[in-house]
Amino acid sequence: MKKYWSQIANLAVKLDADSNELGCLNGVFIHPDNGQIIGFLVGVLKVLVPIDVSKWSSNEVIITESEALMAPTELYRLKECGMRRAFFNRKRVYSKGGHRYGAIRDFRLDLTINQLISFDVSKKLLGIEWAKRQFTFRDIDHITDTKVILVLEPEGEEPLAIHSPVPST
Repeated sequence: MKKYWSQIANLAVKLDADSNELGCLNGVFIHPDNGQIIGFLVGVLKVLVPIDVSKWSSNEVIITESEALMAPTELYRLKECGMRRAFFNRKRVYSKGGHRYGAIRDFRLDLTINQLISFDVSKKLLGIEWAKRQFTFRDIDHITDTKVILVLEPEGEEPLAIHSPVPST
């Protein structure tokens, strides 16, 4: 099942359809090296590992047990990558040469294999969005705490390079 983050953001997390809401989905942690979903941020202090989701619906996420919601520090894969580095929502996107593409606005996940498929990037000022682009995980060179660095350079532009001064004769 493939879904855009905008389709599942803020979904209620419940034990079953009749139970009280335990929180809502507020973000996604992606493994920076392979694009796997490490977990979903629920509320502000809990993480839900994808394997503990028993059912996705249009208005809620049903989980296997209440203990499936854990503190981020309890999740080894998240500690290994770093919480800030793995948190994918709203990161700024740059080329290796320093060109700013914009910020991540939405992204597509395959919830069957728990993998990031693609992400939409655009620039935005005063509510006006422009320079929209879509990239895949294969386009990523590396991820830092605040940025996604792509291997791609914009068409028609050379990477920013530091030139040494030409010796005078």
